[in-house]
Amino acid sequence: MNAGDDIVNDNQRRAIGITLGLLDEVLCRIEQWGLGHHARGVLYKERNNLTPAQRRFLLEEVARLRSTLKELADRLTLPRQSRSATDDIRGQCAAFRDRLLELEGGRLRGYGQVHPELEDLLDKSIPPLLEGVGRIARCVTRTRASDESGGCNPD
Repeated sequence: MNAGDDIVNDNQRRAIGITLGLLDEVLCRIEQWGLGHHARGVLYKERNNLTPAQRRFLLEEVARLRSTLKELADRLTLPRQSRSATDDIRGQCAAFRDRLLELEGGRLRGYGQVHPELEDLLDKSIPPLLEGVGRIARCVTRTRASDESGGCNPD
């Protein structure tokens, strides 16, 4: 019998665990901001405009909230959630494959008349993006101990 069985049933435990697990995931992201994280891509950029005092406060508050989460998790024997890098990357790639397909010239007509030059540009540019996303997804799907690259060659 689990320690929390006297006050929570399995369905309640799952519901509480899912919600608090999502909160913990949000806390991980807030913690990254508090640690000064900011990503920079070509079209995407994060701007960490937090002051040092705000960062300290966020890290302290995350620690306090996690303390409460740990108490609840221990008392109610909540299920631990985990997401592997490979699962996350595969999911992201799958989601964006469909979004990229929507940018092909012919499909963009739903947003209005597509200029022939735009259609030509997108029809030339989207396939390499789709191929690259596919390579990334295949890279994290393959696991070969004998291959140091893990099957992650750009070919």
